[in-house]
Amino acid sequence: QAEYYVGASTMAPKQLALTFDDGPAQRTSELSTYLKSKNIRATFFVNGACIQATSLPNDSCWTPLPNAANVLAQLAADGHLVANHSTTHRNITTIPTGQRVQEIAETDALIRSHGKTPWNRSLFRAPYGEWSASVHATLAGSTMSHYVGPIYWDIGGGPTDTSANASMAADWECWDLGLSVQQCGDRYRNEINAIGRGIV
Repeated sequence: QAEYYVGASTMAPKQLALTFDDGPAQRTSELSTYLKSKNIRATFFVNGACIQATSLPNDSCWTPLPNAANVLAQLAADGHLVANHSTTHRNITTIPTGQRVQEIAETDALIRSHGKTPWNRSLFRAPYGEWSASVHATLAGSTMSHYVGPIYWDIGGGPTDTSANASMAADWECWDLGLSVQQCGDRYRNEINAIGRGIV
């Protein structure tokens, strides 16, 4: 619901929040180091199944990253915020109600063990941006009520523009369309310039 979302409408012009989803993955450590070298702090929304095996039905990482605990610790040490993107990246509005809290709680425990940041913020981004009043009520009445969210995005949600003056993209869709990293990055930059502020 809109009242739980903080984004472009509350941010100053030229203010951006840089976010990354679905890891940790093979190049997360490299990305963290690069961002730190540029004095950029970002938020990494992680999936628990990429950190540790789960008994939940899994649409995310089928094999956890071997050094995931070290990568989470590095993210925190480099000044980034480690946040929750569920355990298995399933649509939280359509999974069995009894699994909703477990989806968030498993990843919460891993973040607290390995990726706790100095700010100790509890941010949640729903997979696919799917959210409902029912999900909110389930989480609000559970031990996961300390989470703020869902955190959506203003820039980078697509659909990916393939026109000559392309100004919109979603990274996953860029790859599906066969666009290069440069082409996708240009579309993100154009969208950032057009909107001028918000969550990327």
